[in-house]
Amino acid sequence: MGRPRRIRMSGRMKAVLAAAKGKDWRRKKAKAQGGRCFYCQCEMVEEPVKGQGRRELTLDHLLPTSRGGAHHWENVVAACITCNGAKGDMTADEFMAARMAPAPALSRNPMIEKGQP
Repeated sequence: MGRPRRIRMSGRMKAVLAAAKGKDWRRKKAKAQGGRCFYCQCEMVEEPVKGQGRRELTLDHLLPTSRGGAHHWENVVAACITCNGAKGDMTADEFMAARMAPAPALSRNPMIEKGQP
């Protein structure tokens, strides 16, 4: 899976998002992204129902406010609760690089390889 691309919005959509607040802002951000998480592309809903395979919608700062990012529509994307929690204090680029990093090799137990219990 490649890196998600940033969404370009028309001037009208920018104005609508800038004026929106709270849940309305989340809905509009999610709609602009096609209802999918910015990071993993899973389908999101505001109030997920168990067993439907959709994750809860949250807003995430591309550059965290703790690292100097502004709470402004250009710095915010819709993300599922799983990715938002895993991202923590990382920038979007740092998080995507960490997600794409190969898994560490598992250490092998020589006793198992020889067939001994």
